[in-house]
Amino acid sequence: MDQNTGSKSGVYVDFFGQKAGTATGSHYFCHAHRRAFITDLYRTQEGSDFHTLIIEKHFYLEHKATDEGTIQYNVQKLTNILKDISVSIPRMGMDAPSLEKPT
Repeated sequence: MDQNTGSKSGVYVDFFGQKAGTATGSHYFCHAHRRAFITDLYRTQEGSDFHTLIIEKHFYLEHKATDEGTIQYNVQKLTNILKDISVSIPRMGMDAPSLEKPT
């Protein structure tokens, strides 16, 4: 899932207290094909030769009153999952303090 895509190609969601433009393509696909679901998968690296692929439990979109509301809600939901993962597994390469603006 791409972060900081800008408002023209996604929606803005909260990511570590910052608004981040986030891609919505997979969410629109799942919304159009109501039986499709989203699964997070990512890798971690230990040293130079060992990688672990982690596959999270899938989820179906939660439908809201409008299409836009459905997309916004579910993109935020997935972003929250990614944020929790990145905090619990720092070696994943997403580091919350690095998102802070320099003082």
